[in-house]
Amino acid sequence: MATQGTLTQTVSVAGMSLQGTTTRQSDSRLGYSSDPVLPAAKSGSLTTRTDADTGVLTLGSGHGIVTGDKVDVYWSGGLRYAMDVTADDETTITVDSGDGDDLPAEDTAVTVGKCVEVDFALTGDNVVMIGAGCTESRRAHVTFLSAADAILAAAEIPAGEVWSWASNTVTNPLASAS
Repeated sequence: MATQGTLTQTVSVAGMSLQGTTTRQSDSRLGYSSDPVLPAAKSGSLTTRTDADTGVLTLGSGHGIVTGDKVDVYWSGGLRYAMDVTADDETTITVDSGDGDDLPAEDTAVTVGKCVEVDFALTGDNVVMIGAGCTESRRAHVTFLSAADAILAAAEIPAGEVWSWASNTVTNPLASAS
């Protein structure tokens, strides 16, 4: 069964407006299409900064983040994603590793989002269009991993925006993935 995707864009700069539609069709539906339910991010602060990718976050009790989880940590002007978690007690977690920006200074207000993995199979060279966004007015982040958990593509999505890719535009971010 053929599947079609459409990407519509409007660009307005210096009084000039451009509009365009990109349409791609595939002989089969590849991958995954869904609106996964994501837990609400938790507010807190970076109370200890050990180094650029390690620190202790203080959150409210009942935050629901446990040892072994991965989290994205957001702050004004930065994001570090896919950080490993060790839950210290009811209100603190230690975060380590991950990718992205260096952690901010101690006592910086942060928002912590628990990563949700959505498994689907595809052959990266066959992908013709990708889209990701957040319907809420919040920042988001998406990471595409290979079967071996190597990062293929990662993108921060500003509040109210979407991230997309269509074939024959720029290099396929999922090329050679299986």
